[in-house]
Amino acid sequence: MTIINYYTNFLISLSVLVTSAYLFNLCFKYIFHNATWKTKQVVLVGVFIFSGWLTMVFAVKGAESTIFDLRAVPIIFGTLIFRDPRLVLIISLGIALSRYTITGFTNPAITGSINILLLGCLAALLIKLYNRKSWTYKRKAILSPICPMN
Repeated sequence: MTIINYYTNFLISLSVLVTSAYLFNLCFKYIFHNATWKTKQVVLVGVFIFSGWLTMVFAVKGAESTIFDLRAVPIIFGTLIFRDPRLVLIISLGIALSRYTITGFTNPAITGSINILLLGCLAALLIKLYNRKSWTYKRKAILSPICPMN
């Protein structure tokens, strides 16, 4: 793998995420405008899981079914959008399970699924923290991407 492949993959994955967010925004505006709050939440969770799966489809494939992708990005954004930590846990579980549709049940797939589940637990804890604190959106947006990197 060359460094160009990694940059290309990053740009493709980022483009996929932006495109899915844009298409969801259009659908949300015109189709789900009169839907109930629960319906909107279910659809939003499904879109987040689908976005995580899409980033895995366009990922750089490494040795032994290892993939390098941006599947953590929907979980990070989930900490900023949702107020219920269970929804982020469902998103992380959905992304973790969808990992097996890409490469099957391999050791890297199991490790990747465990990592994304742990990230989902961290995101749920962040949401609980955000619910207790009266922080601004800007402060939350700065903290959310930093925590998973530590």
